[in-house]
Amino acid sequence: MINRAYTEHATAALVGRDIRQFIDLGCGLPAYPALHETAAALLPDGTGVTIAYVDHDPIVTAHTSALLTPHHRTAPSTYAPTSCAPRAS
Repeated sequence: MINRAYTEHATAALVGRDIRQFIDLGCGLPAYPALHETAAALLPDGTGVTIAYVDHDPIVTAHTSALLTPHHRTAPSTYAPTSCAPRAS
C-alpha cells in the first residue's frame, strides 16, 4: 500500500508543522487508517484535527458519512464539478 504509506508520511510531516486542517480530495471509500485516524494518532490528546473528505460520487459520500464516528471533526462532502472545457474564441 504505497498510497497509504505516503499519506501517513505526509500527514506526519504536516502535523509536525502544526497543520491541523486537511482536505482529502477524491477520498474514495474509507480505508484503514483513514486520514483523521492517522492525524489524531500523532497528537498527544488525539483531537484538534479537522478533515474535509470530498468526492464526486454520492455513494462514496454516503458510505463515508455512515462510517465516520461522531467524535471526529470530519465533513464528508460531494463535489459535482462543472465543465472545465475552454471557451471558443
